[in-house]
Amino acid sequence: MNRKNVIFIDSGIGGISTLTRALNELNFKAIYFADTAFAPYGNKRKQNIQKRLKGVVFELVNTYHPECIVLACNTATTTSIKYLRKHFPTTCFIGTEPAVRLAKMLGFSSPLLIATVQTIRSIKNHKCQLLSMKDLASNIENYLITHSFKSFYSLLKDIFKIKQACKNSDCLVLGCTHYVLIRDLISKYIKQPIIDGNGGVSKQIARMLKQESSKQTPDNHLVIFKFSSKDKVKQEKYKKILNQILAKPINLC
Repeated sequence: MNRKNVIFIDSGIGGISTLTRALNELNFKAIYFADTAFAPYGNKRKQNIQKRLKGVVFELVNTYHPECIVLACNTATTTSIKYLRKHFPTTCFIGTEPAVRLAKMLGFSSPLLIATVQTIRSIKNHKCQLLSMKDLASNIENYLITHSFKSFYSLLKDIFKIKQACKNSDCLVLGCTHYVLIRDLISKYIKQPIIDGNGGVSKQIARMLKQESSKQTPDNHLVIFKFSSKDKVKQEKYKKILNQILAKPINLC
């Protein structure tokens, strides 16, 4: 099968949660770009994120000629997807947006959305409670790479902050793809339904590729990793984590 190229962009490891969801349902060749030299996006100014992504997308489009580009980052989506569509009108962009609308469709009346500073700042006409998490994405990244006690302690402090904010909500919406990677840990301390937007992204990719989503994992995958920094330890950790989530052999370049 001649697989079509799909590019996933995130500032770090969070977009792997989006990538693995799609890989478990669809057949395509994935190029995962981790902008580790500019991470995290969540605490950057909107104009700086847009300028950065414009350069990143230009290089990736000219190198891989993708069927579509997935902004596997809520902050990149809320700050830059309209900007990128304007500057690259022939390129298809799929965003990762906070799944507040999905929460409402499922019947929840008081969702709590947790997200990065910049994502919260970019949301207009919100119909939910908002909680800005300045360091949670970075703390997740640090924990998954180092597994140190200090990084785990930082994560727990963030989770208990969320737990306090959940007292007046009936579900929790994860507004950052990093957060999805510790969904099970969050659910140990917060006994509410937890919702994220990765399922919607997979459906959008399926429509673009004209494929039917399937819960049967494809026989093999091809993933090319690209990093903007030269941290070899982090690069190997990303590949290992992807393997662990998929729980099967994968071709990694």
